[in-house]
Amino acid sequence: MPRACTVCQSPAKEALEARVASGESIASTARFFRIGADSIRRHVMAHLTPKGLAAVKDTGWESPPDFYARALHLADGLRDSRIAAQAAGRTSEAVRAADGELRALQFIAGKLGLDDAEAVDLTKAWEGITRAALRAVRRDPALGAALADELDRLGDPESAAEFRELAASHQPAHQPTAVRKDSAS
Repeated sequence: MPRACTVCQSPAKEALEARVASGESIASTARFFRIGADSIRRHVMAHLTPKGLAAVKDTGWESPPDFYARALHLADGLRDSRIAAQAAGRTSEAVRAADGELRALQFIAGKLGLDDAEAVDLTKAWEGITRAALRAVRRDPALGAALADELDRLGDPESAAEFRELAASHQPAHQPTAVRKDSAS
């Protein structure tokens, strides 16, 4: 019985195909997604559509609008992979996809002459706030429930669910009962 295609089974399949189709080398793509280069080559030859296969074989420079559209398509595919990985609880895969998405968007911003320094500063600030919130929830799980309720009110049920899950995972298994010594004894 033939072995199932590693790439087809990966939640990052679309992002991987988009990266290869955008002209990224198979070796680089394999390192990025931590999938064997031979598996990617087999997938490209066996499963890509003729149009996709032609895009992989065409490694020449494209006109700028096509090039930017492909970079944006790559960023979108990586966003979808990040969301799928987060939903499945595969944190390291989600982080790699988020990193790729950010790089693709930074590339586009740089080529279009957009200053992304402010966005980077805001991202760093939000990372600090997020770290502080996560640490606080680990110390006081009740705070996680309060944050989750507020996130629900703000229309962010995905983040709310993450805080609820974190709070639940840090609840003590049992509450120790206080031993009270009688002062009369």
